Amino acid sequence: MSRENINLLFELLRSAIRGNELSENEKASLSDDALQTIFALAKYHDLAHLIALALKKNGITGEIAEKSENNILQAVYRNRQINYEYTLLCDVLEEAKIPFIPLKGSVIRKYYPEAWMRTSCDIDILVHEEDTERVTEILTNKYEYIYNVKGSHDISLYSPNKVHVELHFNLLEDGLVNNA
Repeated sequence: MSRENINLLFELLRSAIRGNELSENEKASLSDDALQTIFALAKYHDLAHLIALALKKNGITGEIAEKSENNILQAVYRNRQINYEYTLLCDVLEEAKIPFIPLKGSVIRKYYPEAWMRTSCDIDILVHEEDTERVTEILTNKYEYIYNVKGSHDISLYSPNKVHVELHFNLLEDGLVNNA
């Protein structure tokens, strides 16, 4: 990807998040080829919805802009699903009197202009290691979560709605500090 396209990608992200309007030169640089390249990279990094928003905000039309609008709807839908599961998890943990700390996307989402702008693929929650078995049992037996795998620092589960949940019991992956 050219330096110019990388710069355009960042200008589009700024436009979506901060509301900056693109300059006329930047708009003129958004050829179909440039947009295809930018959009492919944005999609790879789960930022396609932000590029779609920036194109819309800046009045950029065309085939790619029209096709990209669906990414906004998908991000809103994903956000709703994750919020539903996040609220359920917090309620379950509070009811069971299990201390927990939300991590990553659940925490920083509120700092975006709109919560759906911060997409994530999972919900990360830190619990004491001695509570993981009890939490897993409650979620799998009572709420039909599917147990996936236990790693060196977390337990991976899936909600009935296919939302990925990571119950972290350690913030360090096995060997990460030793290999640093």
